[in-house]
Amino acid sequence: ETAKAFGVAPRDTSDGLIHKQRVDIIDADTVSSSFADLLEEWVRLSLAINAMNRSMGMRDPYPFVLNRAVVSKLAFVHDVVLSAQAGGAPSPQG
Repeated sequence: ETAKAFGVAPRDTSDGLIHKQRVDIIDADTVSSSFADLLEEWVRLSLAINAMNRSMGMRDPYPFVLNRAVVSKLAFVHDVVLSAQAGGAPSPQG
C-alpha cells in the first residue's frame, strides 16, 4: 500500500517473468541533467524508500536532510562532473 501510494508499481519486462519485474520510481531516460531536477527526483525517491521501510517497522535507509550548504556542495560537484564530461573547467563559485 505504501509503495502504491508513492506510485511505485512493478512493471513486466518483455518476457513477463516475475523474477524479471522491475520497479520504476524514477525514469532515468526522462530525467534531465539539471541539478534542480535531479535533486527533486532524489528527494522523491528517498521519501518513498523511507516510507516503505517505516511501513515494515524498519529504520530509514536515508535518514539525512539536505540543508542549503549540502545542496550547494552537491550542485558544485554536479557542475564539475558536467564540465569534465564536456572537456572544460568548472567556473568558480563564491
